[in-house]
Amino acid sequence: MRQYAESLVQTLRHRLANIVKGLQEVSELRMRILQEQENRRNKFSFAPSVAAATAAPNGYTPVNNSDDPELGGTSAMIRENYQTSRLSSVQGIQRTIAELGQVFSKMATTIQQQEEMVSRIDSDIDTADMNIKEGTNQLMIYYNSMSSNRRLILKFFAILILFAFIMALTA
Repeated sequence: MRQYAESLVQTLRHRLANIVKGLQEVSELRMRILQEQENRRNKFSFAPSVAAATAAPNGYTPVNNSDDPELGGTSAMIRENYQTSRLSSVQGIQRTIAELGQVFSKMATTIQQQEEMVSRIDSDIDTADMNIKEGTNQLMIYYNSMSSNRRLILKFFAILILFAFIMALTA
């Protein structure tokens, strides 16, 4: 019983380690993808030739709204992507914790059921042991009564033979 519980705990630990490893890999991949996206945006969005080409003849340079979060700039998109990825990671962790809770709950229920079975088996073994001892006692009583019956039968045949011998002598 204890060995089963230990192996179940080891299995659960192994599964949790695999899930955590998977989450780390996904998080690292996500961070790498976000970094690559940000590098691409920086490379293509903030080129100096674009700013010079868009300058107005009167010297007025249009405001670059790509970093304004209210206007939906790249910083806001990166932040939103980051928050979305964090949210999905947290939800994944919550699902994993809920699954582990269910597994531990099932394990506790199984252990409780097995404990009840072990108790019943133990009481059945005790009952069987008492029945075997009582059966052995009854067999010994029967054996003793059979032994005394044999003696009685031997005495009866001895008397019968003696009687037959006396009858043969007197006849």
